[in-house]
Amino acid sequence: MKSITYRGRPLQGCVGLAVFCCCITFSATLADLEEQAEEISESNDSQFTVLNTVESIHAYREERRIQTKEGLSASSLSDQHQDLIASAMSKMYLGVPISSYTHSEREESSDEEPSESSFEYFVSEDGRIRHESEQATISLNLTSASPFLFLPPLPFDASTGRVVEESDAEAVFVFDFAMPIDDEDDDEFAGLRDKMNWIAKVTVGKHDQSPRSLILMLEKPVRKRFMFKLKTLSMEFQYTQVESCNGFAVNRMTMEMDASAIVVGKLYTFAESTFTDIECEQPLRYLLPEQAETNFFQF
Repeated sequence: MKSITYRGRPLQGCVGLAVFCCCITFSATLADLEEQAEEISESNDSQFTVLNTVESIHAYREERRIQTKEGLSASSLSDQHQDLIASAMSKMYLGVPISSYTHSEREESSDEEPSESSFEYFVSEDGRIRHESEQATISLNLTSASPFLFLPPLPFDASTGRVVEESDAEAVFVFDFAMPIDDEDDDEFAGLRDKMNWIAKVTVGKHDQSPRSLILMLEKPVRKRFMFKLKTLSMEFQYTQVESCNGFAVNRMTMEMDASAIVVGKLYTFAESTFTDIECEQPLRYLLPEQAETNFFQF
């Protein structure tokens, strides 16, 4: 059985959205991977640190909490609110544990038939995420789409943090956010990035200082003359506590885009990934891959 390595294949977008869709596509389906089997290299260059004690895992979480809290000092948030969101965000990512899970995907769009898939994956000690089928062994690196999505301690503009909703149970924070979009090679839609104002909404449980959800979205629609209009573009990540992992994981993430262009007409895409049956191997070991904080969207 041949072993192949997948480094991410972008969903092909249209016109000026092509480059942007590369950033927000969740992952290719198993069928897509197997079709590319002859084109994918067999190298394994992943480097990672192993957190294999309760003390080391707690120390890494505390390090993230301190970094986030320090960044939030530039905001107008109260000390209580800073502590709340810093604690929640420190729990959003601890690395990728040796574990297993089921990854189900569903996608619908204006130009393709709806599609669904569901497969079981395994994270192994050598830092690979694998799925075996009759055709091949699919081998992904630790930064690929998984329930353990990489998140820098504070990827937003900390100084813009504000509370927009609050109850006894939870609080919703909003930050301005600079989405990494490269439009240098797209002359027709150059400058569209400057018209996009992005916000990040973080919902936090107050009783246990837990992450509930993270939403990245356009603050308002954008258009380029009569040629193009982008009404909706959002990504949502929902978090759940996994007892066997002694931490949190993403159990659902969605992407929705609603746009129109004079050349191709309506452009609508909705993609959903769900992660179930998440189970960490005992004793607990987290693999912490080396990556820059700008890798937030490389999933």
